[in-house]
Amino acid sequence: MAIGLRVIQLGKDLPPVEVTSHFEQSQAAILRQQMQSIRQKVNQNLRQLPAEFDIITLALHGLQQQIDLLANANFREKEQYHKIKVTLSEGGIGWLQKEPIHKNQLLALKLELDEFTDYCVYGKVVSCRPEGSAYHIGIEFQDIDQEVQQEISKFVLRADAELRRLRSIKQ
Repeated sequence: MAIGLRVIQLGKDLPPVEVTSHFEQSQAAILRQQMQSIRQKVNQNLRQLPAEFDIITLALHGLQQQIDLLANANFREKEQYHKIKVTLSEGGIGWLQKEPIHKNQLLALKLELDEFTDYCVYGKVVSCRPEGSAYHIGIEFQDIDQEVQQEISKFVLRADAELRRLRSIKQ
């Protein structure tokens, strides 16, 4: 699967600060959070409309999607948002990169799972092995919040289900 990923190397000791403090909160990120909050409120209100207003609900949902696309394009432009292919589980993450990272190195990771969902977590390098002209980096999450772990697990399950669905369509 492909997700947005940002990595900051920390050293050998887990810092006594919240992991999100390692990632600067830009104006684009603040705007993104505000839009997510507004989107949730709008969706709650749309669910309360009676069935006879379905056409209005669909139209508003379409407008909301257009605004989301514009906001995400702006966010990615301002945040140097890069998607990479990863293997992801509730316990860790792995990816290929050109430079090695020493085993036991602690990292601050920002996992951008989709346009409106990201999580900041600590991770520890448990493997770094050569693979062709790159290195496969294997990370184990450290001191991860149980709710975040469950959300990552749900994301992985949804992504796996979508992949199986796409494979069945191709066959």
